[in-house]
Formats: sequence, structure tokens, C-alpha cells
Amino acid sequence: LLLANLCSLKETTYPKLKGLLGASKGTRQLVLDGTPCVCYKAVDGRHCGKWLQKMASREATHGPLELQIKYQADDDAATFAMEELMLDALTTGGWPAINKLKYEGTYDDDTGNWIGLLGSVCPNLASLYLEKTGLSSHHLWSTMCLCKQLSTLTLDRVFVDFCAAQHAARLASFAPALRTLRLRSCQAASSIVGALSAQLTELQLESRVEDPEDEEDLPALQTAVASCTKLTSIKLVMRGEGWLPHLLLLPSLQHVTLVYDPVNTVPDAGVQAAGQWLT
Repeated sequence: LLLANLCSLKETTYPKLKGLLGASKGTRQLVLDGTPCVCYKAVDGRHCGKWLQKMASREATHGPLELQIKYQADDDAATFAMEELMLDALTTGGWPAINKLKYEGTYDDDTGNWIGLLGSVCPNLASLYLEKTGLSSHHLWSTMCLCKQLSTLTLDRVFVDFCAAQHAARLASFAPALRTLRLRSCQAASSIVGALSAQLTELQLESRVEDPEDEEDLPALQTAVASCTKLTSIKLVMRGEGWLPHLLLLPSLQHVTLVYDPVNTVPDAGVQAAGQWLT
């Protein structure tokens, strides 16, 4: 019954597990082996990190673990805390059980050096979700080569600086298994999509109205999308016109979702004909 209840939880925080972890040895082991998803918060401290390590290093027979990391500290504190957490994990055998990782930053923080350790710490990672943080180097791209199963990447309001955007050109060689890409308000969207154009099968792009830099890159982004010949599904949530002619160039496309801002955007005239085309 306890295992069934654990498996039904979408997100388990350390405070929720604390009582069970302090119970009998059998109960504690059941929690460590059966929890499918845990949310680690900075306020939980190093004591939580000890139990996280035990969960994340469990045998594959107990099932994968989804880890969500949230920081509400200032930018430097979040970066240093993540680096310390990764280094601790690396010295104690890594986190082989983790197949999904979501990191939520503080908008002003940067992934710094810790992102470069990700591949060594989580070699079985299949899905990576970064939110409200920044990339200022090639470390994320290069560490992906150690994650042979990485198939899904989400960058949600992640600032990718010029250096990181330039190195994104080698993404295909670093992440050959990557098939699903989701980008929200990403200034380097055209570079990232273009680098993965030969392998993507699912793509989601979203930009906010208040992001003028995204609009300036629209022609380059549309050209990059048109080169994704293996795409079977695409979702576009953004301003801008002229998407339909580019989508018509995709021979494998089966599912299309176009979402326009009804207040600030005049819909593409060709969108009205999209329904007839898709049927």
C-alpha cells in the first residue's frame, strides 16, 4: 500500500518524506527504492542531499527517478549550491537512477560550472528541463555526449549568451539521440533548431510578446524549422506571420498546433487555409 501511494505522487518533497525516512529500516528502504519523483529545494539543506543520493543511486530494477531542483536563493548562492551538490554526487557514485531532471533557477542565476558535471553525475538522463537560468558557455552541450539516452531537451526562459549559442552548432554530435526540443523565450532558438534539424521529430517553440529579440530572429528561425525534414509534430506559440509556407516544406509533418496572441498579433492569412491542408 505504501509503495502504491508513493508511485501515485507526481512530486514528493523532502518534508513529506522526512517522517517515513525516520521510521523503521524496512519502511525507509521502501521509500528510497519506490519514490518515483522527488523535489529538492535549497532550504532542505545537506541532510536532504544525503537521502537524495541514496534514492538517485538505487539499482535500475527499482525503476527510474525524476528529480526536480528548485532554488529561491540569490544568483550566486544558487550556482554555488548546485556545484556543491553535483560535486558531492560525483564523489559518491553519481545519480544513475535519474532519467528526468528539471532545474528551476532564479532568472538571474547562471548554470556556471555545475552544468558541465551533469553528464558524469546523470549518465542515464533521458529528459532535461532547464528553467529561468542562463547558459554562458559550451558546458551543457559538451556534457550531453555522456548522456547516451538523452532524447528530450527543454529550455524555458533560459538566457543563452553569444558564446553558448556559437557552440550549439555541434549539438548534433553531442546529443545524437535528441528527438524532442522545447524552447520558450530563447534568443538562440534558430541556432539550436538549425543544429538539430537533421534529427528532430517533435518541436515546440514559444515566445512572449515582450521579447523583441525573438521577433528579430523570426526569419532565421523559420528557415531553421523548414530544414527539420524529420519533424512529425510541431507546436508554435508566438507572434509573427508567414509560418505556413515553411511548414509545407516538411514532408513528415503530421501534427501542427499554431497559437497566436489574439490581442497583439494579426493571424497569418494562410492559417485560415491550414485546416484544409491538414485534412
